[in-house]
Amino acid sequence: MQDRYHERVGGVHQMPIISDDFWDILLRYDWPGNIRELENTIEAAVALCDDNTLTPVALPIGLSAMGQGVSVCREYFDKNSYKQMLNQQDAAIIAAALEKFQGHREKTAQYLGISKRTLQYKLKQFGLN
Repeated sequence: MQDRYHERVGGVHQMPIISDDFWDILLRYDWPGNIRELENTIEAAVALCDDNTLTPVALPIGLSAMGQGVSVCREYFDKNSYKQMLNQQDAAIIAAALEKFQGHREKTAQYLGISKRTLQYKLKQFGLN
């Protein structure tokens, strides 16, 4: 999986160390979006990784809280502003919708209830070209 990820992002990011807690959450989650959801989650976590170690803090809040108790949530809130958390969730939702509609932007915007122009802006803002 590491080689595939590294090839996909063009070697931009150094491969992080993956903590046992991070693995535990990934293995326990059901992954209703299948492998694409997993890939998007890992890419987002790598982008948010501060110190080259993937921990539950880098996961979306619902996953990071899974089985980890309130302390992880508090750590997440302490390290990230409200706006950062909203942007992270917004980017994940847009990425999932784009995946659902195989990159068709007009259908994605319609599904999300936003204009195509707003979608274009958000894609640029979150680097989801």
